[in-house]
Amino acid sequence: MNGEFTGEIGGSGELEEQEWKRRQAEKDKVSLVEGLLLLMLAATADLFEIVAGLTIVLWLIGLVLGSLASGIIVMWAILRGGQSYQVFRRVIITVAGWLLDIVFLGILPIRTLALLLTFWVNNRDANRRIKEATERIDELLKSA
Repeated sequence: MNGEFTGEIGGSGELEEQEWKRRQAEKDKVSLVEGLLLLMLAATADLFEIVAGLTIVLWLIGLVLGSLASGIIVMWAILRGGQSYQVFRRVIITVAGWLLDIVFLGILPIRTLALLLTFWVNNRDANRRIKEATERIDELLKSA
């Protein structure tokens, strides 16, 4: 029997489900490394666009670099996965930030601010789901 516990405790199916939800919420959080890499990309593009906006010659290069950075961030938001409403929120915030950046001609670091807002919204929701699943696991273990 390999030392495995095969007995069922009350609600073990629900316990496993809550543990899966907690792990899934942990996975949905944006990691520090992932966040820093994207933030460096967005901040570099915003900084270059600010400088490029002050010099007419670099304006086109700033526009191309900014569009490339925004495209990478939108692709990250889609490919990152997670629950569908989280992907939708990430994409909407990113696209809205990109549009605002275009309206303000790249003078404000809106892309960076939109990315930070995306991280905050995403991680706040994941933390809430982790807390709910952990509390339910604790309740199930106490009742067993």
